[in-house]
Amino acid sequence: RAFWSGVRGAATRPEWRSLTASYGALVYHRLAGEGKPGQERIDLSPRRFSAQLRLLRVLGFRPLDAREVLAFHEGDGPVPRRGFVVTVDDGTTDCEEPLARHAGVAPQLFVCTREVGGSAHWLDGEPVLGWTSLEELARRGVAVGAHARTHRPLVAVDRSELDGELAGSLTDLRTRLPEAIPLLAYPYGSHDEPVRAAAI
Repeated sequence: RAFWSGVRGAATRPEWRSLTASYGALVYHRLAGEGKPGQERIDLSPRRFSAQLRLLRVLGFRPLDAREVLAFHEGDGPVPRRGFVVTVDDGTTDCEEPLARHAGVAPQLFVCTREVGGSAHWLDGEPVLGWTSLEELARRGVAVGAHARTHRPLVAVDRSELDGELAGSLTDLRTRLPEAIPLLAYPYGSHDEPVRAAAI
């Protein structure tokens, strides 16, 4: 407590705002509301998704787009108070309509680029959006980022394959979405120092 009191006393107003700035991240996976056994914790109905976003607006929260979040993390300025970001991992087909309907909150959708148009082997074989759908979502304002290429825990990936999983996923994205911002969500949240270094 004494440390932060000293920092507060020494910092200018902009420095203090930068040090104490933060935002909330809402992390979603499926937006179907099917209640399949084993998916209860990762599947939300589109109605509840809409209700959550509506409540945030009522409470005065402001959505942040991908560029604002990146600028904040690169030290190029604080984020506004009550900022939030919506992220959706995996890119299953059930998220297409809810994300298109709520593109105004600048959601970020993370896809495994070698699984696009196929099925999510890590998620009971749920169908995954194809490139045409991803291109349309991007046109509407959804930031499409990488979830690596194949949805494996990256700390378990052989170092010789790590660049392919990470840099390769950005290359895949930019082949179809040339304006794609370099966004990455680690599959399973799995990362360590070598993975982070490879991601950078």
